[in-house]
Amino acid sequence: MGNAGPVRYCIGVGAALWVAACTPQIESSTPLLETGADRLRPGLWALLNDPCATPGDAEIFDWPQCAIPVRVRPGELTFFYLAPVRAGYILSDGEPRIVQARLIERDVMAQEQSGTFGYYSFEALGEGPFASGQVRVLRCPASDEMPIEGIALEEAAEDAHCEARTGEAVREAARRSLIRRPDWRAIWIAELP
Repeated sequence: MGNAGPVRYCIGVGAALWVAACTPQIESSTPLLETGADRLRPGLWALLNDPCATPGDAEIFDWPQCAIPVRVRPGELTFFYLAPVRAGYILSDGEPRIVQARLIERDVMAQEQSGTFGYYSFEALGEGPFASGQVRVLRCPASDEMPIEGIALEEAAEDAHCEARTGEAVREAARRSLIRRPDWRAIWIAELP
């Protein structure tokens, strides 16, 4: 299975979390953050870009096409777009909080996860367990921005991304992301069985 860079994420997840990351994003080959005390409320969530209307109920077939259904469980997100795609995740403490996520791919022989970790700032709206927030992809610093120590641009034939080497570098990228408009609004919709 091996390494899955942003190009593979863009293809594999479609319009879910990695779609805005089709421009170079920050990732790492090892986890750099620890789980925080707060959690996302388990259940059915909607990822919405502006001006997408918030769905009124859990009947996802009636949702607007711009809304992406996401099942949230402890440590796991499942995106329902074209086909279900699962990602393991943690939500870190700090401001902003950071989602560290990795597509769940299982090597049939080894039964282990593989792939890289992607990073997203989560600006919580309200108290935990969180039921809404604003999500921003952590992208590579632009050529006209000050570089971030601990983040290096990696260019390969199939994709380009920034490799983060420290949690503090990811935190600095998350702080800088707050000046941008959110990529999505994330809203809890309903409990799931």
